[in-house]
Amino acid sequence: MKIIDKMKEEKEKYFGDDLPIEKKLYYTTCILGIISSFSGFLSSTFGGSLRIGIVVNFFIFIFVTAMCIYGFMVKNSYRGSIFLCLALNLFIFPLMFFFTGGMKSGVVIYFVLGTFLNGILLRGVTRTIVCRGIIIWYALIIKISYDYPILVFNVSDELNLRFTITSFVMTALFIYYTTKIFVKNYVKNQRIIAELKEKL
Repeated sequence: MKIIDKMKEEKEKYFGDDLPIEKKLYYTTCILGIISSFSGFLSSTFGGSLRIGIVVNFFIFIFVTAMCIYGFMVKNSYRGSIFLCLALNLFIFPLMFFFTGGMKSGVVIYFVLGTFLNGILLRGVTRTIVCRGIIIWYALIIKISYDYPILVFNVSDELNLRFTITSFVMTALFIYYTTKIFVKNYVKNQRIIAELKEKL
């Protein structure tokens, strides 16, 4: 019972109704990021990937985990959001793309996820600049993978299938949970507005 109570306490701490929506989105991104990078590492390790691919996926897992732990520890989640978005979009997703077969694998789905992350985690002019820049960046990466196929590390069809399933499931889960957070927050705000109108 103590363990269950502790888990509920931690859930309320990071995903409670009183927590700002920005923090809940950031913490959701961190948790799914750790799960996704660990899944990628396991797939490459037990799926017959080249040694350099395993090393890269291990580095990505360690980096994402460390970055997310830092995010949970600091109070300024927006600073963490900027760092997380830039790290994922500029380095981690492109590395995964080149070391897991490029367009032949489903890792390209993460490019869509990365752009989506920028839209919900960043604010104002920063969001506009980063989103536009990242879209151009991803288009350039895809073009480079076609023009210079030697840069793409090909993997087996079975491993491509694993990466495709993993990227699809993690992207779908992220969209589901973030949409759930937005809808729940919207319903809460509408209820507050309705209660205030009744008092007038």
